[in-house]
Parts: sequence; C-alpha cells; structure tokens
Amino acid sequence: MDTPPALLRTRSLVIEPWSFSSPCSLPPCTSPASHSHSALRTLLALAALTFTARAQAADTPTASTPSVSTATAPAPRTAPKKQFLIILRLAPRLHDDTAWTDADKATVSAHFQRLKAATDAGQVILAGRTPEAGDKTMGLVVFTADDEAAARAFMLGDPCIAAGVMFGELRPFSLAHLRK
Repeated sequence: MDTPPALLRTRSLVIEPWSFSSPCSLPPCTSPASHSHSALRTLLALAALTFTARAQAADTPTASTPSVSTATAPAPRTAPKKQFLIILRLAPRLHDDTAWTDADKATVSAHFQRLKAATDAGQVILAGRTPEAGDKTMGLVVFTADDEAAARAFMLGDPCIAAGVMFGELRPFSLAHLRK
C-alpha cells in the first residue's frame, strides 16, 4: 500500500488494513519448509478485503433502506504548486555602465522590491544575480506558481521585463536541495 492504513468503518465494525510497508516482526524465512509469514500476510489481507467488501455491500442502501453516511469525505487535495526558473539578462544597451539612466535604476529598484515582497509572501524561493560585467551578468529567480500561464504572468509583470531593462527566459524547475 502506498498510503498509510486508514480505519474502515462499517456499521459497528472497525477494520485496520494490514500495513505492507511495516517490517514483519517474525524471524526471516530460511527455507520454504519453515514458516511462511508472507503467505499468511497475503491470506490475512485477502480476508480483510473480502470481509470489508461484504460489510460495505451490506451497508449499500436499497430502495427501501434510507442512505445514512457516517464516513467523512476526505478534504479535497489541492495540487502542489509547480516550480519555475526565470533567467534574467540585461538589455544589450545596458552592458555599458555609463548607459544607465535614472529611470533604469528606478526600474531595477522596483524589480528588487517586487521580488522581496514575493519572497516574503512565500512565492519566491530564491533570487539573485552574478556579480559580473554587464554583458556577462545574469539573474536567477526560482519561484512557485499554479501553472505555466501563471508563471509567465509573474515573469511578464516584472518591472524590468516590462520596461525592457532585462529580458527573461522562463523554464520549468525542480529544486532538489536547499540549505536550511
């Protein structure tokens, strides 16, 4: 079973399904002639499933039996947010440090504040840049979004991309390790 065992309730009967993920407490089998606890485990699981199916069939309402449900429906699961990567590069006109205008600098400040707010809100996982010359520098933003359309909207809403100060490339991403 992939999920942890859950309690199955049928009228006044409570059954705990056998957990195949827990190690067996019996000593390991050394030969087929010794005890066969795996066969016993399988037999017990089949018996529990058969008994559960019969008990559930007995609980199935007929036309003359009103339906009464005592089970609580599981809460709907929301899909986990996906991770994306934006690779940012400066517009070629800004590779020369003397080409920066006050408007360009204000746009980068707004870009930084937006990423800080998104980080504080839990959407941005990490953001940063390389400290190289303009033509070699690049920025990275790893963040979460519901889907690619939402990720693209987040990228296009960046003040630097909207103003043409930077160009962004969106990629799906999967974070493997993060230092705590």
